[in-house]
Amino acid sequence: MLLKGKRAREPILPKIGGDNLLPLAMMIMACSTMLLALGFLWQGGKLASIANNEHPTLVQSSEGKSFIALPQAYDYRSPQLLQNTAKEWAMLTFSWGETASNVVSGSIDLTEHESGKIPLSAYKASMLLSDDFRDSFLSTYTAQVFTSEAVQGSLSSLYVPLQVLPPEEIGGGRWEVEVLGSRYISTPQNPAGKMVPANFRIEMVAAEIPQSPLEEEASASVKAVYQLFESGIRITKVEELPHASR
Repeated sequence: MLLKGKRAREPILPKIGGDNLLPLAMMIMACSTMLLALGFLWQGGKLASIANNEHPTLVQSSEGKSFIALPQAYDYRSPQLLQNTAKEWAMLTFSWGETASNVVSGSIDLTEHESGKIPLSAYKASMLLSDDFRDSFLSTYTAQVFTSEAVQGSLSSLYVPLQVLPPEEIGGGRWEVEVLGSRYISTPQNPAGKMVPANFRIEMVAAEIPQSPLEEEASASVKAVYQLFESGIRITKVEELPHASR
């Protein structure tokens, strides 16, 4: 019986020696460099995302009031601003005389316009109208709303807003707001007055927000006009509605 010689087992791991040490070191260095590069790319992406995020900013007004402001698109106007502007415009435009004197500032004073005399409050409100709409609106206003009877003080009106519907966006930086309310109209013959429905669809557009050039001693009336400008909104169309459409 022949005895077989025992076969020597080969090592599982390669032998590390002078011949293969350099390539192994180069491979480890290459892997380390790749991992570092991936780490830098990941870190750079995180920093870029943080930098591009919209962060609130603390803003302080000239009066000393502080508030938090968030970045928005240039033609963005908040729904509340649009609703408040539409309501304020309607109240200023359709309120005059003794009935409105304790509610709307300037409603009892008259001022001259090329289309005729109009309440000072309506004149202020007309500053919100776009340049190509203002004259035509005031011509219709003096002919159909603030008539000679109102000019003579024989007709007073107070606009009572009942509801302002949420703005409907009709384009980039363009909205429609419906103001639903009534006009309380009184005359010497009917001092108790009557309520007349007065609903309006007001088309508005985002506009340039001007810097106020007013001095500290500017009159309250002039300041009120620039406060309307500061809304960054102009009215381009007003349509009277028999009832709410939405």
